[in-house]
Amino acid sequence: GSEEKIDVQAADVPAENGETQDAADFGTAFHRLLERLNFQNPEPELGSLAEEIYYGEPPQVIEEACRLAREFIKTEIFSQIRAARHVYRELPFVLNERHGKIHGILDLLFQSEEGDWIVVDYKTAVGDEAKVKQSAYDLQIVIYAAAIYQIAGIVPKKGLVYFIKNNKTYAMDFTREILEEHIRKIQAMQEEILEFSRSMLAIQ
Repeated sequence: GSEEKIDVQAADVPAENGETQDAADFGTAFHRLLERLNFQNPEPELGSLAEEIYYGEPPQVIEEACRLAREFIKTEIFSQIRAARHVYRELPFVLNERHGKIHGILDLLFQSEEGDWIVVDYKTAVGDEAKVKQSAYDLQIVIYAAAIYQIAGIVPKKGLVYFIKNNKTYAMDFTREILEEHIRKIQAMQEEILEFSRSMLAIQ
């Protein structure tokens, strides 16, 4: 049968809403910084790690990366991550649905001290709830949570979109029932994409 492959990372890559390519590159490098940073004791290595990852960039770019990382380190989210039972970073996944596969990379999945699983998606931008809706970041976090549920049988308690540049967090709560409803919606969206593809082919 027909199969659609959708890359959910696409929303994070383009220079959208007036964002320059430099800003997109900064964001990609910042994701690498958070992937490699020692969360248990971040401060001693932060400067040298930022210099390595942003090699060749002007000093003010490296300083900005360090400043944003230090702001993140002060947050409640970071405190929870540091105390977590398990932390997984930059997890690639494939969500298999009836009409194809959805590929993506999950920024962070952790199990809190209390045993709850939390999905985190970093955005190296200024944002709020309106930005989440406008850019469909809520759909992205739903796809991540659905993938964890489908692959590991784990129901994440929360999904968090964290806007690094203005230190804002958008949270979604999940239950098994909520996730299963979201999965049905994802399947319906895939059906619509397939129908559109078929109608376009018919026109040609």
